[in-house]
Amino acid sequence: MRWIKGEMKKQIFMLLFCALVGGCSTTYDKKINTLYWPDVPETPRIKWVDYFRTIEDITLEKSFFSDRSEDLFSKPYGIAVTGDGRRICVTDLDQLVILYPEEKRYTIVKDDVAWPFGAAFTGSGKLYVTDMTAKEVRVFDESDKFVKAFGKGVGFSKPSGIAVDEPRNRVYVADAGAHTIHIFTMEGEYVSELGHGKGGDPGQFGFPSNIAVDDEGTVFVVDSMNFRVQVFSPEGEFLYLWGELGDTSGSFARPKGITLDSFGHVLVVDSAFQNVQVFEKTGQLLGWFSGGGNRQGYLQLPSTVAADDFGRIYVLQQIFPRVSVFQFLDEEYWDEHPEEKALAEARGHRFDFSPLTLPEGETPPAATTPSAPATEAPVAEEPVALQEEAPRPASPPGPGGEANLLIQMLEIRFGTLPTEYRERVNSADPQTLQKWGARILSAQQLEEVFSE
Repeated sequence: MRWIKGEMKKQIFMLLFCALVGGCSTTYDKKINTLYWPDVPETPRIKWVDYFRTIEDITLEKSFFSDRSEDLFSKPYGIAVTGDGRRICVTDLDQLVILYPEEKRYTIVKDDVAWPFGAAFTGSGKLYVTDMTAKEVRVFDESDKFVKAFGKGVGFSKPSGIAVDEPRNRVYVADAGAHTIHIFTMEGEYVSELGHGKGGDPGQFGFPSNIAVDDEGTVFVVDSMNFRVQVFSPEGEFLYLWGELGDTSGSFARPKGITLDSFGHVLVVDSAFQNVQVFEKTGQLLGWFSGGGNRQGYLQLPSTVAADDFGRIYVLQQIFPRVSVFQFLDEEYWDEHPEEKALAEARGHRFDFSPLTLPEGETPPAATTPSAPATEAPVAEEPVALQEEAPRPASPPGPGGEANLLIQMLEIRFGTLPTEYRERVNSADPQTLQKWGARILSAQQLEEVFSE
C-alpha cells in the first residue's frame, strides 16, 4: 500500500512538473545552413532547405527527459510526395512512413505492407505502393488506409518503381527482375507491357528501376544496368534515349530514382555519383546538385527523388537514412527574396543574367547521342542552364568504386559484411559485381546473393 502511494505521488509530481514547464517536451531548434548550387560565382539555381531524419526533425519537439533522438527510417528505398507537399511517403524495410511536415507529425503503416518499395501519389492523394514480398501493388486512400491490392496474377518478379498517369488512367510498374514495365489501369486491370524485354537495344531494358510520367503522358524510365534513360510515348512507342556508363556529367554509374519537377526538368539520382543530375526532357544536361558526404545537404547512397508543385525536391538516402529537401530557384524566386539575393551577392554569386536563360553565345552540353539516328532526342528550343559548366560528379565509379558501392548496399540490406564476403566482392570482376548487385533486391539472406 505504501508502494502504491509512492507511485501515485511520483505520477502526480510528473504531471504537475510537465504542466509547470509547459509540457514534457521542448521546442527543437533545427539547424539549416545556407547551401547553394552551383557554387560562386554562378547564379544559384538550387538551395538546400530542410531535412527529416529523426522524429524530432518532423515534430520539431524534443523530449524534456531524454537527449536521445529516434530515427524515422530503418532501411528505406522509395519516396513520393503530394503536389501540395503536405504528405511525403517513404517506403521502409517493412513499413510506410508518412510525413506531414506542415502538421509536424507522422504516421506509420505496417499492417498492410510486407516489403514496400516504390511509391506514387495521385492528384487526389491516393497512394500506390509496390510490394517486393507480396509481388503486387497496394493502394491506400487519402487517410493512409488500405483500400485494395492488384497485380498478383501478372507474375511480378521484382516490382520496384511505380508511376501514375491519372489523366490517362494508367499505372506503370517497373519489374526489375523481368526487365519490363507492366501497365495497369488505376482500378488494377492489366493493360500491357512497355518495351521489348531484356537487352541493350532501344526499347529493351536491363533492370529498369524507376519511372516518371509528365503531364502529356510521356514515360521516362531509368534503365539502370544499361546506364540510360529511355523515353516512350503515351501509346507505348519508344521515342528516344540518353545516357551511357561513364564518370563525367551526363553519364551514369548507378542511376536509380527519377522524377519531373514543376518546371519540367527531369531529375535523375545516381547512387554512385551521390548527386542529382538535371536534364531537359530532351536529354540536354543542365547541371547537377549536392554530392557525397556525411553533411547536411549532401548525400550518401541516394536512391530516389520526388518533387512537389512548388519547386521543392525531395531526395532519399539510404546510409544514415534521411530525406533532404531542396528548392529550385527561378527568376521569380529571386525577385520575391531581394534580401536573400543581396546576401548571395555578398557571398560572391552573380545575378547578371536570368536564372532561366544561358549567357549570350553559350550552349549547354549536348545529350548523349542514342544508338541509332532514328532515336535522336528532339532539340530543346530554349534550354535551361543550371550552371555554365558542370564539374565531374562526385565519387566516380571504377573497379574499386563498384566494389565499395556493392559493399555499402549489402550492409544496408544485411548488416555488417563478414570478411570472407568482403574479400570476394573486392576481388570480383565488374560483370560479377553487377550480377550480385541485381540479386540484392530479392535475396532474403546474404548467402543467396553469392550463390552460384
